[in-house]
Amino acid sequence: HIIENLDRYGFDTIQPDSPMQYEEVDVEKQIHLKHVAKALGTSERQLAELNPELRYKILPPDRYLLKVPEGTGIILTAKLGDIPVSKPPTRAVVYHRVRRGETLSIIAKKYRTRVRSIMRANNLRRSHYIVAGRLLKIPVSGRRYRASKPVVISPGASTHRVSSGDSLWNIAKRYGTTTDKIKKLNNLEGNDLHIGQILKLPKNKSLQSNTSLAQVGNYKVYQVRPGDSPFAIAQQHNMNLNRLLNINQLSSRSKIYPGQRLYIE
Repeated sequence: HIIENLDRYGFDTIQPDSPMQYEEVDVEKQIHLKHVAKALGTSERQLAELNPELRYKILPPDRYLLKVPEGTGIILTAKLGDIPVSKPPTRAVVYHRVRRGETLSIIAKKYRTRVRSIMRANNLRRSHYIVAGRLLKIPVSGRRYRASKPVVISPGASTHRVSSGDSLWNIAKRYGTTTDKIKKLNNLEGNDLHIGQILKLPKNKSLQSNTSLAQVGNYKVYQVRPGDSPFAIAQQHNMNLNRLLNINQLSSRSKIYPGQRLYIE
C-alpha cells in the first residue's frame, strides 16, 4: 500500500541505493563469516549484510550458497580449505527430574530462571501440566558452551569397549591414566584402535575410595548420588557451574550418573 502511494507518505523524493553487487559460492563447510572476511580481505559487516539470515554469522553444516562481494568468489574457492570449521554456541543447560508436587514456577525459582525459558527448552505448551519423573532441560545463565561428546569418568572400570570417536588419548584422560600404560597392558605397538575393541584398563588406586569425597592432587573427588545434577553439586561445594564442567571435561549436554566420580575444588 505504501509503495503504491509513495507521494502520500513522503517517499516520492527518496532515491533508493543501487542493489549490492555480489556472487554466490557453493560452500559445504560450517565456517564463520569473520574467517571468510579475513580470507577475502573484506569486512565481516559487509558479509553479514549480504547474508543476514545467518544466525551467529556461521554457515550451516550442509550445502549453502554464500553471497560474497563481486569478484571474490574465485578467491574464496581457492582458500576454502584453509578456513577452520566453526560451531555455533549452545545455551548452557542442566537437567532436573520432576518430583511429585513440583511446579514449573518452583523449579524456575530453584534454578533462578524463567518458566517461559523452561517451557521453550522442553517444547511445553502448558505451564501447569508437568508429570512427576519427567526429565527437564533447564537453561541456566552464564557462559555458552560448544556442544561436545558427553564424557563419563569411570575410574573403577577394568575394561573399555572402543566406540566411534575414541582415541587412546581421550580414553586415558577419561579413566585417569596414561596412553603408555594402556598400550603396555594391552600389548599395543601403535595408537590405532577399532570400534568394538575391548581394552584392559589399569586400576586408578587414588580413586578407589568407598567414600563420596577423596583427595586427588589439587582436587577432591565427589561420587555422584541419585538425584544429583551438575548445578546442585556446584552449589553444594560453592563452585561456579562453568568451572565444574570445565575441570571434568563436561559440556552443557553431558549427563552424569550415580556412582560417577567428578573432580571438585
